[in-house]
Amino acid sequence: MKRFIIIIILFLPSIIFAQVAISPKTVKTLRDEAEKWVQTYSNNLNSLGSPYKNPMEKTMIIENTLRQFEGEDVVVYNDLDLSGKTQKDQKVRQYLGNIVTWFAKEGVNFSFQNIKISNIFVDKKTGNFFLKAEFDRTINGTSVNGMAATGTTKLDLYIKYVVANGEISAKPIIFSVTEHLDNLSSFTTAEVKEKTDNSATLSKDTKEIDEITKAAAEQEAELKKKQKETDQANFAADSVAENAKKAKKKYMNDRYGLRLSPRLYTSRLVEGVLQVGFAKNIIGAKNFELAASLSYGMQFKAITRQITFADSVRNDSLYDKMHFWNNAKGYVFRAEVHMHFKQNKWYIGYMFNQEGQVWNNTYYLQAGTEVKYDVKRNAQGHYFMIGALFSKSEAYVALGLNNISYTTENIPTTVPTITKPADVKKSVPSLRLGIVRKFNF
Repeated sequence: MKRFIIIIILFLPSIIFAQVAISPKTVKTLRDEAEKWVQTYSNNLNSLGSPYKNPMEKTMIIENTLRQFEGEDVVVYNDLDLSGKTQKDQKVRQYLGNIVTWFAKEGVNFSFQNIKISNIFVDKKTGNFFLKAEFDRTINGTSVNGMAATGTTKLDLYIKYVVANGEISAKPIIFSVTEHLDNLSSFTTAEVKEKTDNSATLSKDTKEIDEITKAAAEQEAELKKKQKETDQANFAADSVAENAKKAKKKYMNDRYGLRLSPRLYTSRLVEGVLQVGFAKNIIGAKNFELAASLSYGMQFKAITRQITFADSVRNDSLYDKMHFWNNAKGYVFRAEVHMHFKQNKWYIGYMFNQEGQVWNNTYYLQAGTEVKYDVKRNAQGHYFMIGALFSKSEAYVALGLNNISYTTENIPTTVPTITKPADVKKSVPSLRLGIVRKFNF
């Protein structure tokens, strides 16, 4: 009798944990549920790493994530610290807490890629089924101390299904997360058969699974909603900034043109000068813009008496005996620098103006006697400008000092009563008024 009892005790473990068969349909179900479980774990990690979740929400997420594990003391691989300064194997509660504390400001994102679910294996010691999920996990974040955490690690996640009284628990349980190892050949594959007397059945109690996955799904949906709202807010802010940038471009185009803006000095046409140029803003600051303009003009006629009057050379000499309208050859060169204040449509500036003319004049000394000669004029002026800006034009007033010189040439020697007048060199105050037409593209 005692020998019989000893035999029973020796073979009791093998009787209790004798391998049970599993149907192909159940294998598929367990593998599918395992993949969903990995995805749920991924969702939970991303919710924990999100900067849009508050501490109270993250505490609830940690507790919900722990329900996926066999216990809070399960050891998981630490891929948060790529420098390797911290311990690589951590308990899952510590690992989840580090996600929250290490990335409290900007957050961290987890991406599970290339997920592969193994076949179903059996644990000979317990009789439970288990499988391995292999995947590449990429993290991307910035820690609170400003260190970038970016990298990809190949990991193995082990999931078991408890078998009791011929029934397989519907809940997957994570019992280890490690760095990847090629160890599938060392496991015992579960016996897969169509339903037989020793086939295990799958429990229909999915209440806990549904609670965990639902909570993770709700957190993920809320996270996506917050991310969408943030993206929309950022887009709106970017749109406002972009519109402001466009408005500024239009504003400066209206004034000077962000590109080379052609200009026509219309008021100079009545002075017998066809003057054109280009302008461009060169410096932009918070409260003002600095622009520069260069222009060049050709003289085709000249109101000579107005010029000589402005230059104060009306001394009844040959300089004063030019016709009111004379054909003239000449040029005008002008350089301007404007400081435009954004708050209004006014600007102040500096203008350098240089002119040179040659008049071919004919003076009728008396009936039948004419004197032909040339008059050359050169002028350089420095001006202070005040201008008003409009969308397609600008008007300005310039006050400065003009340095002028007049000389005569080719005076005939056959007329003794005509002598060459002395050259004129002087500096005179000068006032200029003008209107400029702008063409902005």
